[in-house]
Amino acid sequence: RLSRPFLASHAAQSRSDELNDLLAPTRSADFATLLGTHQLADVLRRWPAQWDAQELVSALRPLTPRLYSIASSRKRVGEEVHLTVDVLDYEAFGHPHVGAASGFLSALGEGGHAPVYIEANERFRVPIDSSRDIIMVGPGTGVAPFRGFVQERAETGAPGRNWLLFGARHFNTDFLYQSEWQDALRTGELHRLDVAFSRDQADKIYVQQRLREHGRELYAWLENGAHVYVCGALAMGKDVHAALLEVVAHERGQAVGNARLVARDDRSVRNRQAQRMPEQGHHRKPVGQRAHRGRLAERPHPGPRPVVAHPVAEHEPGHHGQQHRQGDGLHPAQLGAARIGGHGRAGMGGV
Repeated sequence: RLSRPFLASHAAQSRSDELNDLLAPTRSADFATLLGTHQLADVLRRWPAQWDAQELVSALRPLTPRLYSIASSRKRVGEEVHLTVDVLDYEAFGHPHVGAASGFLSALGEGGHAPVYIEANERFRVPIDSSRDIIMVGPGTGVAPFRGFVQERAETGAPGRNWLLFGARHFNTDFLYQSEWQDALRTGELHRLDVAFSRDQADKIYVQQRLREHGRELYAWLENGAHVYVCGALAMGKDVHAALLEVVAHERGQAVGNARLVARDDRSVRNRQAQRMPEQGHHRKPVGQRAHRGRLAERPHPGPRPVVAHPVAEHEPGHHGQQHRQGDGLHPAQLGAARIGGHGRAGMGGV
């Protein structure tokens, strides 16, 4: 991803007054637009410079590893790891752009190899108490971890119910794992499925609208102690949080500002079950994906606390508002295994 230090170096190399002007403190809004719309190749084309190859590489930040949510349970697929990859392919400034990781993966032939590692996420996992119901909100590729959740719960015989809310643009082209969800409904592995396809009718429909439509049943699940999981784009997460608060307020006859969702860990549940099952971790508020446990708070609250701070749908900038996960430094290219029963993400090492 572009950075101010690199662009400052490039402005010096290219001797571009335009680029230098964009770096001025008074042009912060224009600079933010540049970062959000341009990739490295776009900058090199727009403001040509005579870089030495090694100097150019040294001026760039290390390529950020790309993390994908694991979309399977080892209890069902064995020593495989399934991923849900949306291949990024778009045109900007008159040139084609392809996602670095998704393009690389899509170009691999059968039997191809890629260096990967597993990053375990102990904070985003199925409930310790398997009798708990779960509500999963996962539009687009955000549905990936929930495929693993449903498989895990089925293979372990979890008695809790599973409710999935999935959204995408079009039914015919974007319904990920359609046949699997239909089979899961028939076999009882999935107890409820609600979908929202935003572009298949004149009025756009999103998953948060489905939450409002089924507010009474949603509220009943929450009051019964259901865990809520959200995985997807940041804007969607905020809208889902707002919808949940509206449902709670409506069912309680409260003003929305007085409704509150309690996000807490599972230590109390774990302590009660310590004699019945081995410890498997607990729910806390994670970065990237968020899990919540009912019940709902009984006391008024001056304002809502965000339910989803950083939902994940990690794509390169410029494609439907989704964002790449950013960060400096390299991860070792090592092959590991996520803790059984937990949720992890598979990553491709940077260079």
